[in-house]
Amino acid sequence: MLKASEIERASMAFDKPLRDLEMQIMEDIVRRIKINGEITRSADWQIYRLHELGMSKREIKKAIADNLDLSKAEIKHLFKDILRKGYEWDDSIYKTKGKARIPLEENEGMQRLLSAVSEQTSGELKNISQSLGFAVKQPDGKLKFTQAADFYQQSLDNAIMGIASGAFDYNTVIKKVISDMTNSGLRTVDYATGWSNRADVAARRSVMTGLSQLTAKMNEDNAKELGTDYFEVTWHSGARPSHQEWQGKVYSKKELETVCGLGTVTGLCGANCYHDYYPFIPGISERSYTDEELAQMNAEENKPVKYGDKEYTKYEALQRQRKLETAMRAQRQKIHLLEEAGTDEEDIINARCRYRGTSQEYTRFSKAMGLPQQRERVTADGLGNIGVGKYSKAVDKNEKYGIMNVGSDDVALEYQRYGRNKNTLVNSTYIESGEYRRKFDNATDNAEVNKALYDNAKKALRHRSGTAFEDMYWIDSNTGKTILAVEDSKEERAIIYNERIMKTIRNESDIITLHTHPSSMPPSASDLNSCFRNGYKKGFVACHNGRVFGYTANEEINERIYNMYVERFTKDGYDEFGAQMRALNKLSQTYDVSVWEVLHNE
Repeated sequence: MLKASEIERASMAFDKPLRDLEMQIMEDIVRRIKINGEITRSADWQIYRLHELGMSKREIKKAIADNLDLSKAEIKHLFKDILRKGYEWDDSIYKTKGKARIPLEENEGMQRLLSAVSEQTSGELKNISQSLGFAVKQPDGKLKFTQAADFYQQSLDNAIMGIASGAFDYNTVIKKVISDMTNSGLRTVDYATGWSNRADVAARRSVMTGLSQLTAKMNEDNAKELGTDYFEVTWHSGARPSHQEWQGKVYSKKELETVCGLGTVTGLCGANCYHDYYPFIPGISERSYTDEELAQMNAEENKPVKYGDKEYTKYEALQRQRKLETAMRAQRQKIHLLEEAGTDEEDIINARCRYRGTSQEYTRFSKAMGLPQQRERVTADGLGNIGVGKYSKAVDKNEKYGIMNVGSDDVALEYQRYGRNKNTLVNSTYIESGEYRRKFDNATDNAEVNKALYDNAKKALRHRSGTAFEDMYWIDSNTGKTILAVEDSKEERAIIYNERIMKTIRNESDIITLHTHPSSMPPSASDLNSCFRNGYKKGFVACHNGRVFGYTANEEINERIYNMYVERFTKDGYDEFGAQMRALNKLSQTYDVSVWEVLHNE
């Protein structure tokens, strides 16, 4: 089984090289127009134009080759890596039924298909690279696609003619060219239909097609081996309405096609679908979600939230968030190209103002909808602080981010649960023992980091023994250096992220955290969401009873669903600790998060 976030990440594997290529071509066009704008004599212009056209076509071709020269082996590695994750997860079904399974590397059928699909995807990406260009709106309102080299030629001719004739000044000409390019983005065209798509979208679709073929073969082979004709479809937050109707349920192979639309563009595993399906054995397998739970979860997703004069469901809110991210990427490109072209300062300031306005709207909207901001989708262009610092993980100074948000439902629940375990005294003899120290020996693959984790855990536990207060440490995952510590928190069972903390961690990308839990409970849903929102590589919890937990989070989880699970397992007779651990395990089957207890080596 593949999680939605894993499928999405695999599909975006070629986003960065394509966006780098897009910027490289745009920069080259702007640079050449800037140079040629200084040549006004007709004879000089004609000679220089011929030279430049030859150069531009060669350089555009080289840029495409440099950025998209991905071998079949590299593409095969991408597919194999994501396929292995799904393959490993399915091992548990085989074990439940007591059947042996052929390892992926020895599965000849899967290996043959893997090679064939990798070659097919490589060919599709090559076709995309050979039909790149820009789609510009014409006077009649229609979009006309022009290949990159031809677009350069037309833009250069129009620019110089306009400047030389005095009809337009340089500033006006270059702004139009930049607007045409950034509004279009680098695109690829299907000459049979005349339809053009952004290059990164086309590449994403190509990868998804290959991945769907591989997972379909794997799932059908597994079902045949296990003697079942039934499959469970995964559930994920933010699914489109037509997919929400059937996600999370069990279907026969035929129903996957008739109900879920498997094999169609708009159905299961079709375009932009991040669902997966896997064998289900009636009487042996246990459903991930009951019908009652699915109804609750979908109702929560469909609950409209008002913003301005409009209401949004979760799916609609995510769609608007993606549109704002696309707009911000184009605005950042425009600022950069205007700066490269040396246009009037007022134009650059206006472009920055528009970008900051969109960025602020993105922050407000995301906060109102309860969605995590995914700024990395916007700032992966390498343009740095182009928005005068306003783009980088914008933080509302009145908002409290952190391990737990004081005043939220989570704090109330944590407080009530904590009240059942009032013993927060730490056994100092145990935390000084070799057994406790050995827990940290393999916490990470960096001995310096492990030592920092151990030293900080001991210090914090001694400091907070017998209290309900927490300490927290931020550690550089490369050097093991503690870059920030909070040891003076006045909030019980919480660390409040103030401006000093946010300023320190904002530009750090390799952080591992450690904080204490006086309640000796496992990492909370808020811990996981803080890990994701702040981009931490890993987090660790040192409990007052001597237990240690590690966790990672690559997407935000729905905390209400977490609470729903805890209540369900509590009603089933589990104590608070057991209920929370089972809830976390359940979440890890749907969300890209993991929690584990750190145990000592014998």
